[in-house]
Amino acid sequence: MQFSTIYTAAFTAMAFLALPTIGAPSPNIEARSAELDARANEILEARAAALVCQLGGVKACSAECVAKGHIHGGYCNSHETCICNH
Repeated sequence: MQFSTIYTAAFTAMAFLALPTIGAPSPNIEARSAELDARANEILEARAAALVCQLGGVKACSAECVAKGHIHGGYCNSHETCICNH
């Protein structure tokens, strides 16, 4: 009976000491999350640029570039991606 009491006390102490490390978020998680968000936005923008050319052609690409503030419009490259002129 005394062994189980000591074992239970030791286990409880070890579990209690481990709690702060289990729930503590790593500071690198936020940085990595920001990197992944930026990369996801780049991919979405590239797909959107490709859809403009595939669905609307050069006129749609030029209109989108003008709407973004590029006064010289844009064109669809050989990969059917909208490229805005500067």
